[in-house]
Amino acid sequence: KLEDVADVFLGCQYTVKNFKDSFVDYKSNYKILTSKDIEDGSVNWNSLQNIEYKDTKFNKYAVQKNDVVVTSKSSKVKTVVVDIEPKENILVTGGMIIVRPNTELLDPTFLKIFLDSSEGQLALHHIQKGATIISINAKDLAGIIVPKVKIERQREIAKKYNDKLSTLIAYKREIAKLEKKLEDLYFEEMEVI
Repeated sequence: KLEDVADVFLGCQYTVKNFKDSFVDYKSNYKILTSKDIEDGSVNWNSLQNIEYKDTKFNKYAVQKNDVVVTSKSSKVKTVVVDIEPKENILVTGGMIIVRPNTELLDPTFLKIFLDSSEGQLALHHIQKGATIISINAKDLAGIIVPKVKIERQREIAKKYNDKLSTLIAYKREIAKLEKKLEDLYFEEMEVI
């Protein structure tokens, strides 16, 4: 079971709306991670919304390196590995679950790969509630069965995944640049006339 190789707990009970008055445009000691920040299995950690927050009661809901964050209340279950050592407290809202694996037994990227696979999606489907807005309970997630694979093999698979993900991200950046050039083509060509 996942709970045998990881701690699984819900993010803070507050939603993004509760932090709206705390949003700031300058660097602060707190940032907030929302489900919309998770795109294609990764997060631009530098672009997260800064919040000015004085209370430390939510620090236990701040992610740590190697955590896996799973959206628990959204139209689609998203997963992301915290692949950085956070310099500030990155708080996870109540619409997400933090999975903190014992990295001697479970590689976080391997867990993400499993959860995103058809087998993992089937396991998540069995514990989810709702059809349009999917809801997953942290306790139910902790009870799913994950593959027992030697940690060395998990790390090999994780490295292959990360290499392919880096390539995909690079291609997407190139595609975005090309799309921008196509958008601007008319005006560039009209200046020549």
